[in-house]
Amino acid sequence: MYFSLENGYSGQIFFPDWLQTLYNAMWTSWACLFAYALEQDINDQFVYKYPQVYAAGQQGAYFNFKVFWRWMLFSIWHGATVYFGTVYGLSGPIDSSGLTYNHWFTSCLAFTLLIHIVTFKLFIETVYWNWIMTVVNLGSLFCYYWNVLFMNTPFVSQLIQP
Repeated sequence: MYFSLENGYSGQIFFPDWLQTLYNAMWTSWACLFAYALEQDINDQFVYKYPQVYAAGQQGAYFNFKVFWRWMLFSIWHGATVYFGTVYGLSGPIDSSGLTYNHWFTSCLAFTLLIHIVTFKLFIETVYWNWIMTVVNLGSLFCYYWNVLFMNTPFVSQLIQP
């Protein structure tokens, strides 16, 4: 969204196609799936004994318009911080030798920050920690870095997205 303001809505992409394709398929969905499938904030025996603990969910305390718009504002803030921070950050789009950074370098750096934000937000929001969720989250990050390093080799990147 922020990049389209700069490229004049020309259709030029900011991220390589394969990063966007694998975002949900590989790097964020598995972490969320295992974290939320195994999430439990209350012991199951306690829930059977006191079913009124579900009242907050039925009353919309965890998901309502206020919570929704708070998350939307977080996403706008995170997106702006990542985009403008990588494109115009510390030294701007120019490196120490006076050359501009490569577009794909800047976009991969921004995407890497997004992957970390999603993973760390999941860590922050998790109540019940277990080894499976931790291994899957860290494994997703490892898989991301392996893919980025492999896909950005000159031979592979010219095959996939010249």
